[in-house]
Amino acid sequence: MQFLKISARTCDLVPPDADGHLGFKINNGRVYHLLHTPRGVEIVSAKCENCVLYKLLAVGHVVGTPTVGRGKIKLIVSNTKNVRRIIAASGLQILRVEVLEHRDVFLTPRQSDVLIQMSRGHNLASLARKYGVSKTAVYKLFKKALKKVANFA
Repeated sequence: MQFLKISARTCDLVPPDADGHLGFKINNGRVYHLLHTPRGVEIVSAKCENCVLYKLLAVGHVVGTPTVGRGKIKLIVSNTKNVRRIIAASGLQILRVEVLEHRDVFLTPRQSDVLIQMSRGHNLASLARKYGVSKTAVYKLFKKALKKVANFA
């Protein structure tokens, strides 16, 4: 399965200084976004029939939590016919679309373990001994894992 990494303009209701998307819910046809701003946490609510995020949530599978910052919203969504139709109809609101394979989105168990071990203070040499591979192999594994995690940033 393929996924699409989408970068789109936020709607006019989102404060321009919002630097984090903490979550959202949909209730009675309204979308409630929980946003972090320098002033604190703000809730933005609207009936969002024209919102790209709302439309994509209705027809596709969104991976992880969307991110908001600098007037853009970024998300990863399944690559389906209905999702591509919404993207094509959204015109100027969509800024960039990048195709990702499932292996570019999800961490393997070993990649996950390497990230956990590095966060606990291990280095490339100790992990290479643990896995019985070279430091270069561990470095490449770590680099690929970081690239996947960066897809959500």
